[in-house]
Amino acid sequence: MIDINISINFDDFNFSTGELRINDEEVTVLFGDSGCGKSTILNCISGREKRYNGSINFEKNLVIGYVFQENSLFPHLSIEENLSYALRRCHNPRYTFEDIVKSLSVGHLLKKSVHSLSGGEAQRVSIARALLSSPDILLLDEPLSALHSKAKKDILNLIRTINRDYKLPIVLVTHSMKEVVSLCDSVIYMKEGLPPKKMDKKEALLKLDPSGPINSIEKESISRLGLSLNTNDFEHLVIHSSNIIPLLDIDELNPLSNSISCTLDSIESFDNENSVLKLKYLEDKFLYAKINKKPLSRFSITPGQKVVALFGPDSHII
Repeated sequence: MIDINISINFDDFNFSTGELRINDEEVTVLFGDSGCGKSTILNCISGREKRYNGSINFEKNLVIGYVFQENSLFPHLSIEENLSYALRRCHNPRYTFEDIVKSLSVGHLLKKSVHSLSGGEAQRVSIARALLSSPDILLLDEPLSALHSKAKKDILNLIRTINRDYKLPIVLVTHSMKEVVSLCDSVIYMKEGLPPKKMDKKEALLKLDPSGPINSIEKESISRLGLSLNTNDFEHLVIHSSNIIPLLDIDELNPLSNSISCTLDSIESFDNENSVLKLKYLEDKFLYAKINKKPLSRFSITPGQKVVALFGPDSHII
C-alpha cells in the first residue's frame, strides 16, 4: 500500500495530488489527457523525480519495477543477456529465469537482438525484465501507446495475467478509455488544473467516457440471464450505452441479438440531443442506454415500466 500526498511546482507545470492511496494487488490506472502529470506521479513513486513537496509513504520497503513508454532494453545485449542482467541484480529473487521466460512466452526471443524485436515483443521482454527484479509493485508508463492492435491485445492480456497470477499491484498510465475498461480495479482521474480524483471501476465506466456510460456485466450475471455468449474470452461483458437499444415491444426482438428484461429506473438528460435510461435488472443491477431525445419523446415511458434491453452479437467493445 502506498499513500501519496504531494505537490509539484515546476516553472511551467504545477499540481497537487491531495490524498491518494495505491492498494495492494490492484491495477490502478492513472487516466487523463497528455501533460496532466500522470507520468510525473510514476516518477515520484519510483524515486526518479524528487522535486516535490509532501510525502509518499510506503507500507514497507518496496522493490519497484518500472517499464517505460520507450524501449529501454540494452541494445548491445541479446534478449537473454538483458533478462539475465536483471536477475543478477536481484538480491532476493522470488522467480526463476525459466519461470518468467515461460509465463511471458519470450523463450523464442532469447537469442535475438533488441533491434530485431517488434514493438510488442520489446514490451513483453521489458515486462519480463522488470519481473525478474522480483518487484513488490510494477509501474507501467503507457505500455501500449506505440503498439498495433494485435500487440495491444496481447500485452493487455499479459498485464491482467501478471496481476492475477503474481498478486502484483500495478500502476499504469494511459489516456485510452479502452485500457481503463480492460484493466482497472481503480482509476485516478487527472485533469489539468484540478486535483486528481480516485474512482472504483464502476464509477469510472459511468463517468469518464465523454460519449456516454459504459456497461460492464459480470460472468455470473451473464449465466443467470441465459445470454448466448462465450464467456471464456472475457472477464466482463462490456457494452457502451449507445449500443443498448431499449424496446417496449418484445415482438421487435432480433433473433440474432441478445436481450435483457429490465425495469426503467430513471431517465436523465445526457446532453442537448441525448438522454440516458437507467435500467434495472436481476433485482439490484443496472444497465445504461443512451438514446436520442426525439424518438424517446414519441414514447410514453415512465419509471417502473418493463423494458427489454437489446444488443447485438458484436456489441462487446474489448
